[in-house]
Amino acid sequence: MKGIINYFSTTGNTKRMVEYFTHQTESVEFSLMDMKKLIMPDFANYDVIGFAFPVEFFGLPRFVLNWIRYIPKQTTIRNAFLLLSFSNIPGTALIQARNELKSKLLKVIAGHALHMPDNYPISRMKGFTANQAPNQAEKSRFHLFIRIFNELMHSIQEGHEILEATFRLSMVNYFMNIPDPVAAKRSMGFKYLDRQKCTKCAICEEVCPSKAIHLTPYPEFNEVQCLGCWGCYHHCPTQAIYTNKIRNKGHYLAEHLPTLFDKLLLHKENP
Repeated sequence: MKGIINYFSTTGNTKRMVEYFTHQTESVEFSLMDMKKLIMPDFANYDVIGFAFPVEFFGLPRFVLNWIRYIPKQTTIRNAFLLLSFSNIPGTALIQARNELKSKLLKVIAGHALHMPDNYPISRMKGFTANQAPNQAEKSRFHLFIRIFNELMHSIQEGHEILEATFRLSMVNYFMNIPDPVAAKRSMGFKYLDRQKCTKCAICEEVCPSKAIHLTPYPEFNEVQCLGCWGCYHHCPTQAIYTNKIRNKGHYLAEHLPTLFDKLLLHKENP
């Protein structure tokens, strides 16, 4: 079987989760597509289509929502699945994504939200880092999901039709059913640049998913296009980018957190 996972990851948490997932799955040869490349794959070439992204303010990141809505409606129903990373609570993101994809004739047959370290700078500045996530129980649930996913893939190979997934959410998550596509941008505030620190390396321009940064020769920020993902803030090697709410604090990249690699090792684990 051939599969593809379309992922959106600003600091590496979601990408790390996806890489781990593809190493643990069976029967499916996965290709990975970074949504930030703005390339729309032809889903007709795949048996199963995955979507992976972080939860943002209890829902879908605005970039991901726009990307999904750009997907052409399929000519036939195709099997899809969801992989979400979250730092606080997942809210109703699984249900929101399932419903958006359903309108494109992409039937979500499985989905999981995995607790990961917090990459929201203001939370990290206040000491809410969740650096030890996922804990053993959360990791065990993720492994269970992967085993169930493998069983679903075997069923598809045998010609069985898989029903659409239903997601049972806690009372707290249901109360968080308040999608606000501009909440992230509002929480970030306006961006500024410390020119004495800036090396004009253009990393911020490269990582910006909405193409809202251009060097002339220093970075200039288009606040209209900006979606508030904090990618430029996290990736700036000299911490030259700051906002009117935070400066020189709260930075995070998954590659700089060894404990995360220890918890999500990229090898087959014994059942």
